[in-house]
Amino acid sequence: MPSYWIDSDHPVFDSAGYQKDVILFNVLDRAIRLTAFLLLSDGEQFVIARNRADLAAWVWTKDGISDKTLEQVLFLLRVHFAGRKVHVTAKAAVTQRIQAFFEGLGYQAVRSIGLVAYRLDKLLPVKPIGHPRLARMEDVDTLCAYQRQFHLDCFAQELTNDPREGLVSAIEKQLFWVLEVDGAIASMVRAMVNERNNALVVNQVYTHAPYRGRGCAKFLVATVVAPALQQGLHAVLYADSKNPFSNAAYQHVGFVSQGEVLEVEMTQEERTL
Repeated sequence: MPSYWIDSDHPVFDSAGYQKDVILFNVLDRAIRLTAFLLLSDGEQFVIARNRADLAAWVWTKDGISDKTLEQVLFLLRVHFAGRKVHVTAKAAVTQRIQAFFEGLGYQAVRSIGLVAYRLDKLLPVKPIGHPRLARMEDVDTLCAYQRQFHLDCFAQELTNDPREGLVSAIEKQLFWVLEVDGAIASMVRAMVNERNNALVVNQVYTHAPYRGRGCAKFLVATVVAPALQQGLHAVLYADSKNPFSNAAYQHVGFVSQGEVLEVEMTQEERTL
């Protein structure tokens, strides 16, 4: 059996096929492959990477991947997902093939989410609202509550860990922004520069329910990304494919879709003797 283990600086990451999808797979490229405990590839057609057992493995595949190569991917996933759960993110068509394969082995999907990747190079005009500012330590309690609701809205499940420590660290590093409207925090966003990809990575965009539909998230995101664009960076983010409001908001700011990935989590059915 050939060895598929690779290092994080393998030439496959510089290939034309991978670079074509680098925005679509920006989580894999900036956050996973550099710290992965599972990093597999045939050197050209696919990459399988995972850096945390509680999060999805990301499966990049070159466009036009053959059935034979996809069989290699399925074999490697089966070997390295011997437990009760299988959790993967890939291009939608590939995820569907992976899901069908594991369903044939007795697994069933318990959760799935489509993520549209966006890139922004030029801002469109946005109507101002409220007062955007960097988050402060006195905002932590509010942001904890918002982050819990954000996770519930996006993933239909409660956060299993306390977000406070991570929020405190992000606030200290000036990564979190909030929008005040009428003296209350209406929206939040996290943004961090990824120098290797020349990008501002935007995530955890959330607007408290009473303030939705007023353009709060659009204005806050536009405010946060504007300095990065002026410095020659571009901005990237993901949106839930089933949320027409967030997708429309990002498009109105100037974000352009780079494609969609599909995340699916499966568990093995109980078998009776």
